Amino acid sequence: MSRYHVGMPQLLRISGLRFQYGGAAAEALRGIDLELHGGGHTLLMGPTGAGKTTFCCGLRGLLATLIDGTLQGEIHCGDTLVAPASGGTHHVATLSSQVGLVFQDFERQLFSTTVVREVAFGPENLGLPSLEIRSRVDWALDLVGLGGYESRAPATLSGGEKQRLAIASVLALRPRILILDEPTTDLDPAGKESVYALRERLASEVELFVMAEHEIEPALSFERIMIMAGGRLVADGGRELLFQPRIFETNAVQPYEPAAIAAEIGMNTTDVTAVGQAVAGRLSPGQPSVPRASVRPEREAVSLTGVGFSYGASTILEDFTLSIGEGEFVALLGHNGCGKTTMAKLMAGLLRPSHGTVRLLGEDMVGRGFGWIATRAGYVFQNPDHQIFASTIGDELSFGPRNLGLDASETARRVDDVIGIVGLDELRGADPFTLPKGYRQMVAVASVLVMQPRLLILDEPTTGLDLSGRRAILELLQQLNGAGHTILIITHSMRAALEYATRTVVMKNGRIIADGPSEEVFYGAALEAAGLRAPPIVAIGKAAGVRVRSAAELLRMMR
Repeated sequence: MSRYHVGMPQLLRISGLRFQYGGAAAEALRGIDLELHGGGHTLLMGPTGAGKTTFCCGLRGLLATLIDGTLQGEIHCGDTLVAPASGGTHHVATLSSQVGLVFQDFERQLFSTTVVREVAFGPENLGLPSLEIRSRVDWALDLVGLGGYESRAPATLSGGEKQRLAIASVLALRPRILILDEPTTDLDPAGKESVYALRERLASEVELFVMAEHEIEPALSFERIMIMAGGRLVADGGRELLFQPRIFETNAVQPYEPAAIAAEIGMNTTDVTAVGQAVAGRLSPGQPSVPRASVRPEREAVSLTGVGFSYGASTILEDFTLSIGEGEFVALLGHNGCGKTTMAKLMAGLLRPSHGTVRLLGEDMVGRGFGWIATRAGYVFQNPDHQIFASTIGDELSFGPRNLGLDASETARRVDDVIGIVGLDELRGADPFTLPKGYRQMVAVASVLVMQPRLLILDEPTTGLDLSGRRAILELLQQLNGAGHTILIITHSMRAALEYATRTVVMKNGRIIADGPSEEVFYGAALEAAGLRAPPIVAIGKAAGVRVRSAAELLRMMR
């Protein structure tokens, strides 16, 4: 029996759970036995492909009902048999007020024409009175910070706003059990904190939270941490697991730096000041803080001068100016809706400004066609599924060169070069939509690289990736930067910006509030002013009196 909140009512019981998707060669879940009790809020972690999403869908009763496959074992929600559905009175619809699920691919969960209709849809289908529906809609939208957005079309929202809308649409059903499958992938730090705080704000409404996450920070506030790998539970414990960083590293999860460093030096605390001060006494004499070279290049890769842009009556950018030099690696940070993606799309020629000038490699972009732009600037969308479409990776990569009019031999040469760079050569004939998101992200990057652009813009390139996937994509970008490509990443990952970008630009409400070498920006006050939060290693570095970019770098400095 679980030691987590045993005195509380048992809400979910999973016995011998196994599941194999229709047509799949192997099982996605390989024998899970588990009890979840009220109040025992659980964080589910693990690498891409571990089975986390499948497990979450199972708790919602979707396996072998709406999702094709072979199910073995049982899932009980209280006295209700959730799975297998044929063995009881369970039905997916009737479970909606018991178990709520926010999908990892939240955009597939949205379909209505306005925000208010999206959130009202569930309560309407429960047959609730109109006043109760209105009350639930207002409550859910206020809870996720979307009050005042009622008349907006979901399609006009930023990625983070769409994610919060999906959460609100499930909350409006008032489920006893709330399952969130990577609910913060597209949120800024403030948005992440608001989701993590839902547990406290909904204490009287929701009896059990189960949240699948790649981010380590919420582990500090969850009673139970479970790690999955290969369709099995490989670790199950409390916050004491944080002091065993190898468990997380082995399973492609970012360890929590304060706990990892504390464990290395024999401490048992996550207090960043205490850890930093302890580290200070262990630094090798004369250890300097060495910033990376960040000299601004003389030649511009892209620039916006006095640019304005609006979506209808909403002004996003006004008199906006920014220049990025050739060969730079720049991270663009800011809260959701501050104009980051709009600015990047202007740079890539996907949007045209209402006024002002956009110059690409020194040339005005006015009147330039997409063919001209595509050979100079490449744009990788936040969601790779918005970009890829072909039935094989090889066809996906050859599409661009063919449409430039290149002959078959040159197209094949480019595809061969790029597919090797991104490490997908053995998957050339695979359907990209059957691959995990990390691979689809690589396909999207490759489809842009094959056009040989000198400027590469990536919108949230690490979203939804595990630690291995994040490192793979960021190290690839670092290699491309070393080969002469100019890199611009729009990211909510503070770790990615600090560790990999030599220059960081911070935006707030359509304006730049900080721009400089990454170490200066992260160890300054601009992030807090923008509603962002530096990774814990910055606070540890400050307490230790050094500027470092990662726990590994700090540990190397210790004697």
